[in-house]
Amino acid sequence: MKLVRLQSENQLNETQFTNNLAISLNLPIDSKVALKSLSIEFDTPPIVINSTNNTITFSTSAQQPLTTVRTITIPSGEYSSQTLLKMIQRLLNAVIQSSETNSDSGFEWLCNMTDDKSHIAFKRSEVETLTGATSNQINMTYANPQFFKSSGDTNTYDASLMANKNINHGSWYLEMTLQLQSGQTATIANSQWIWGVFDINSQFETGESNLLQQMYVGFSRSSNGKYNIKKNMAMTELNVLIEEGDKISISKVLVSGTQSKVVYSITKGATKTDYDGDTISSTTPVIFIGDGSFYELLKIGNNTGKIAFTAIKQTPTGEVIDTNGVYTQIEAVPTVLLNENLTTVSASTVTINLQTESLRQMLGYDTKIMQKHAISHDFISNSLISSNIFTDDLVIEIPELMLDGYDHGARQSKNIIMVLTTSELLRSIRSIGLNRYELSYNEQATYLFISLKNKQTTVSAPQLSIRCTINNRTLPLTCNMSALILFKDQDD
Repeated sequence: MKLVRLQSENQLNETQFTNNLAISLNLPIDSKVALKSLSIEFDTPPIVINSTNNTITFSTSAQQPLTTVRTITIPSGEYSSQTLLKMIQRLLNAVIQSSETNSDSGFEWLCNMTDDKSHIAFKRSEVETLTGATSNQINMTYANPQFFKSSGDTNTYDASLMANKNINHGSWYLEMTLQLQSGQTATIANSQWIWGVFDINSQFETGESNLLQQMYVGFSRSSNGKYNIKKNMAMTELNVLIEEGDKISISKVLVSGTQSKVVYSITKGATKTDYDGDTISSTTPVIFIGDGSFYELLKIGNNTGKIAFTAIKQTPTGEVIDTNGVYTQIEAVPTVLLNENLTTVSASTVTINLQTESLRQMLGYDTKIMQKHAISHDFISNSLISSNIFTDDLVIEIPELMLDGYDHGARQSKNIIMVLTTSELLRSIRSIGLNRYELSYNEQATYLFISLKNKQTTVSAPQLSIRCTINNRTLPLTCNMSALILFKDQDD
């Protein structure tokens, strides 16, 4: 009896791997072969999204004023489970609107893959008022733990205050009331400042021009002492003079079931005026409502900085910072993320519809329509994502050997050494990392020997290959693979 190990050693092509044997394998008349073990490390096969499975609808309330059913369209292409769920999160949040009063207030979708299951979760957070901060020209000080101060830079800015809570991906709302710094008499229109939303990875100590380029939405002072707003990736001047006591805010308004837009508001006394920012649709969402981490930042200039604030409001997400002021990004959807800042908001009936059986199955859910009346909830898939990897039996072939095998699916003879059923495959798969799995089959008891078609002559095999097919389709092999093959002749 002979035992041969075949090892891919990262030399796989798209269909099979081949080992050149140091000494040709000579198989006597009437030899038999059996698979002792098989190990495949692989990435999840891509999930294909096209026009037949790319639509999801949802609503965030069963009561007025927001009973609107919103629709997202997933761009066609190939996705991993993780990238598909992140795209879904991004698109769902694109058509959530925001203000202090509407029924979407504080609503956020959080989608991820954890423990090999899909999570499509929602939560509501209250609008948070960050008060108690004061500023002076030499050094900004603050008395509220919702902020930490960044170090000063060497350019024209003294320092900045950065919120300790990340911005909500869905119903984000920001508001600030302007005032002069303590002891200042100069006009506030001459004050140098920037206020808006930045990516957590931004290099924010880099001067005014870089800050304005990195900002996703926000206000700043123009050279004419008027308001600038970020729109179409550039700062656009409004014909509105900056004055003490102005209340400025940034929100997102629903235009239709598939589209929303950024709205900048400036309130002077009792008069509020809105200015349109960027359009956000389910197919072209602005990046900052996506799957990254975003924070609110206020920068004040040290040479002409006269501005301060009486209160800042924001709609936070559940991500927090540690005591050193360093953000902790929570990639999964754990309970702590769903229970942050939820004491002052009301429950509503939230419905999401995956629309097609194909998408439902890809994400591992038992039903297309899911509904929950709650402040927060995590719709967890019923089956493991890996259960979708092998939807039929796995046929394992050795092309160089004439084996007495038959593929019932293909209805033809093949050089098959083993067929692993779907139930055996599910028992043999384990997760070894994000979107990575290992299939590990090891026969410990009775070996299933297949006869070679060599009753008249010996067979010499200078090389051996392994090829795997599912439902008569070749399984792409793009990761490490190994197999132990047993050979015996009629005397064993």
